[in-house]
Amino acid sequence: MNSLEEAPGCKSLQTYYAPEVEERLVSLVWHHPEHLARVLQQLDPEVHFVQPHIRHILEAVRISYSELGECDWTTVVQVLREQKMLEEVGNLELLDQVWRHEGCMSFLDYYIELLQDYAIQRGIDPHQPVFRFTGGRIQIKPNRSKSREGQPDYVGAGRVCGNNYQVRGWTEPDGLILNLKLYPKT
Repeated sequence: MNSLEEAPGCKSLQTYYAPEVEERLVSLVWHHPEHLARVLQQLDPEVHFVQPHIRHILEAVRISYSELGECDWTTVVQVLREQKMLEEVGNLELLDQVWRHEGCMSFLDYYIELLQDYAIQRGIDPHQPVFRFTGGRIQIKPNRSKSREGQPDYVGAGRVCGNNYQVRGWTEPDGLILNLKLYPKT
């Protein structure tokens, strides 16, 4: 089960986001709870985890780890039983699915960034997807070394569709339009 429609206690949101990212990240910290503090410093479960059952599992991992200095399948199940949340997280079946589909540890920061991007996009327009691979990001700043006419007013760099670019920008005389040119980095 990897969809909001099937998740316990969750109604269809009709938004673009990847529930498997939440599941993989929670599974990762369940298997490697020493990274839990880093995840909780950068993500607010109420904001960044849309699936309620995933938030409950994450909280059970946190409780188990804070009480025992470690956590595993059994301790998280016990915490959920004590909280009377086992049924709410989909019983042992869904819990087992989250446990068994551990994400890749080298993607931990990437998963965190994705969940941050999804939360931002939900705040702007929850019906628009987040483009991580086919979109891009560019950062520009005023060109402080501009010494003559024709040199760019702004310079920077960015990544679009997996390609790196140098960016130069010129403002129109009215100051209302900024024209950017992308130059592939080789």
